[in-house]
Amino acid sequence: MMTIDEIEEINPDIKDMERATAFDFYKSGNRNWFHGNGSPISSLASKQAKLIRNKEKLVRRAKATILIWGYRDYHCAEGLVENVWNPFEEALFDMGFDRAAVDYIKYWKPIDELTLSALDELSEIYKLD
Repeated sequence: MMTIDEIEEINPDIKDMERATAFDFYKSGNRNWFHGNGSPISSLASKQAKLIRNKEKLVRRAKATILIWGYRDYHCAEGLVENVWNPFEEALFDMGFDRAAVDYIKYWKPIDELTLSALDELSEIYKLD
């Protein structure tokens, strides 16, 4: 079990933020799919969250997901509701994190210069708000 202090020291790297940013576009071979309104695709987040077995990596990717998408529901044109935080929340609980730790990640905001500069760089590349 990680403490809040240990979780606080873990920050997403550029790869984590790139992966989280890519939750809005599915590409497999010749098949491309997206909602068209900028909404993320929960199944992409679910695949990642289920595959990550390292606690530190899961915390990094969950924090990146919070930075890029937050924890809210996205309502799509097709009537679907997507939420990319939920798969990470479930994976964190499955890995033994308690409610306080999961909530800390859910409401986390970056304060270190490296994470802030990486987020700025991604904002320029992907035109994030």
